[in-house]
Amino acid sequence: MIDGDVFEGEFRNCVKKPMVVKAVQMADDFKVTTPVGVVYGKAGDYLMIGVGGERYPVRKDIFKKTYEWVEDNEEVFRSMAAIEREFFPNSYKKKLEEEEKKKPGAFGTGLAKEIMEEIRRRLREESK
Repeated sequence: MIDGDVFEGEFRNCVKKPMVVKAVQMADDFKVTTPVGVVYGKAGDYLMIGVGGERYPVRKDIFKKTYEWVEDNEEVFRSMAAIEREFFPNSYKKKLEEEEKKKPGAFGTGLAKEIMEEIRRRLREESK
């Protein structure tokens, strides 16, 4: 068995897929049964429900670094558009801006999928 604590193989960059999960900040210490066993959280940590219905704790400091609140899936797509604007060239930005003019404030799942595929492609290129 490989010891992950000391494994020194080639790690590659990756981006977590944007998906909506549920979270609540807990007022008291808590425990939850996860797929890997019982895990404990402290007051102020978050209890999450993942895309498969699994429950797990996330420390408060980690939550603040890696999650942001969204009201609906449209906000997720708007967040993805912000990523696109920051990382992609003007030619791709133009495509997104044209889409935005057609339907202001809304981004379809097709466009979101294209953006994520482009992110993955560029990360693969960078890791070579």
